[in-house]
Amino acid sequence: MRRCAPATLLCVAVAAMVPFGTAAGQGSPAEGEVDIVKVLVSAPRVPTSQPWFEVIRLPNRVYAFYEPGHSEHVNSFLILGESKDLLFDTGMGIGNLRRALEDVRREEGLPERPLMVVNSHAHLDHVGGNAGFDKVHIFETEWSIRTLTTGLAPGGNFVGYWADLEPPPKPPEGFDPRTFGIAAYPRERIGMLDADDVIDLGDRRFEILHTTSHSPDSIVLYDRDNKILLTADTFVPNGFLARDLDTLVADMETITALEAKFHYNTHGAQLVALDMRSHHLEAIRKMAQGKGVESTTVFAGLEMPLYQADGVAVVLAGELLTY
Repeated sequence: MRRCAPATLLCVAVAAMVPFGTAAGQGSPAEGEVDIVKVLVSAPRVPTSQPWFEVIRLPNRVYAFYEPGHSEHVNSFLILGESKDLLFDTGMGIGNLRRALEDVRREEGLPERPLMVVNSHAHLDHVGGNAGFDKVHIFETEWSIRTLTTGLAPGGNFVGYWADLEPPPKPPEGFDPRTFGIAAYPRERIGMLDADDVIDLGDRRFEILHTTSHSPDSIVLYDRDNKILLTADTFVPNGFLARDLDTLVADMETITALEAKFHYNTHGAQLVALDMRSHHLEAIRKMAQGKGVESTTVFAGLEMPLYQADGVAVVLAGELLTY
């Protein structure tokens, strides 16, 4: 069990809980399923001028911009379309995501298309690179708009969070956790998303599913025709930071019911095994029914409830998730 430093507000405190035996949570794939371990091992890496990112070319015309140098191990995803492309999250802001994306277009010979930038939610490790883009979209809540337009000032309790590095790679020259922050993003440049919206890339469409167990503005993206699922922090294989168990059960029921061939993951391995959703759902149901193990853990300097069942862990972080 990982004990987070007081400043490490959003680190995953339950990193030892994956029950399936590999970084991707993958056992032997069922007949007809993709072997995601082989996919991840063989996926081409795309060189860029930004060594902070490991850029991985994945199936379905998806590129992961992975940040292995920080304990969050964040993935932001570029999804190519026919009429426009979609960038799902902008990462931590430590590296220059905009420049890395431009390098990928040049290196891979990708056509210049309009780019729609979407934040899965307003937590700092998903919006840090927003300033590099002319417009970003987020699910409209009072909290998400306030968080983006306020930014995050340097210093204070977050110094330890930014300093929680795991090189290589090293952060860019000039990065200093004591002076690093997230710039306020102008309100007039924020596009609002709603649960009824569909992101149409021309040859594929992503439905927006509103989930609230992790934050009030979290979204999941689902391409029903191609069975592609991106769950952001609503589903994290290594363990959950949730506001309450009943809401987490409801969100897990929603995403587990979706038929998926590829499930893209935002922290750690870029793809996760398809059977993890049902396994984790059943474990969380046990917790909600009082059949799991209840204890506490130190998270962000505070003692918080910890629930465990069948190798799955949930920390109830409450109001800290709307810092």
